[in-house]
Amino acid sequence: MELNNIRNAELHNVAAGSRREVRPLYTNSNMDTDRFSLRKGAIIRGYVQVMPLDDILSSLNRVDFMKVDVEGFEYDVLLGAEDILKATGYLMIEVFRNNLAGVLNLLKRKGFKVLDMVKYDGEHPRYNILFRNTKIV
Repeated sequence: MELNNIRNAELHNVAAGSRREVRPLYTNSNMDTDRFSLRKGAIIRGYVQVMPLDDILSSLNRVDFMKVDVEGFEYDVLLGAEDILKATGYLMIEVFRNNLAGVLNLLKRKGFKVLDMVKYDGEHPRYNILFRNTKIV
């Protein structure tokens, strides 16, 4: 951030989830070092402190746009974002197929409307979905 003169962002050395806990951080193989996940994989690469987004972002009273890409852990992350979602205008989230119904239902209950959805097939079929919070935008 310093190298690129970025001054309006903060780094947090934690993972987002529904509650405070320490969890193993997985990869799928010895060669897979650019994709880490809290979803159980083949190899434990270490451990990470997990915190709700509400705790991580507690200093914010408004979020214009939030991007969530958490490799299959999206439903759990949203469960820990009760307050910050109320203050978020737009949400772009990558959702694994097995989490799609749960994420759509949860965000609909919170007043979010789907604006666009793109499906990606592959090893882990997923969707990139853009939502608008109808309660504030």
